[in-house]
Amino acid sequence: MNLARLALLPLWAAAFWGSLQVHRMDLHLGHGLCGPWGCGPPLEAAIGFHLFWITILLPATIGVGLYLSNSKSRDVGRILLFVAVVMTLGIVGYDVITHAIQSRTIEYVFRRGLLTLVTTIDVPMMQLVAAGALLRYYFGRETPSQPETQSESQSESQPDTDPLEAAGQMASGA
Repeated sequence: MNLARLALLPLWAAAFWGSLQVHRMDLHLGHGLCGPWGCGPPLEAAIGFHLFWITILLPATIGVGLYLSNSKSRDVGRILLFVAVVMTLGIVGYDVITHAIQSRTIEYVFRRGLLTLVTTIDVPMMQLVAAGALLRYYFGRETPSQPETQSESQSESQPDTDPLEAAGQMASGA
């Protein structure tokens, strides 16, 4: 592990600790998502948990994006994005439909969906969508093709041979 990466560890630890302390701040947000079901938790607590998930997932997402090739990052991002969007739509959709059936009204459907999205902190739905999008669209972007050199065009015109077979032919003097 090089020194630059090691120097980022205290910064990450401070962000992690700070995300866990947001609930103690008085941002005067109150219980912003209220409806016939009552009010949700204080928004400071929800913001803190969402920041917690970001501090956990962001280093892993960046690490995967830097470690894998662009095409593999794009594929991982596409899969993660698909799974996260389906999971989010499933969880939020189930809660909204269940609430609409129980209350026999669709007046607060959008607000109920937002409440579910904000207060479902056990599963990092929004953060996984963001991680998948980051891998898909930032780390998986196409790189401009390099102009072909003469040696590359010559090597592409020759048929591919097995490296072990070529080594054996060289050793036998053929």
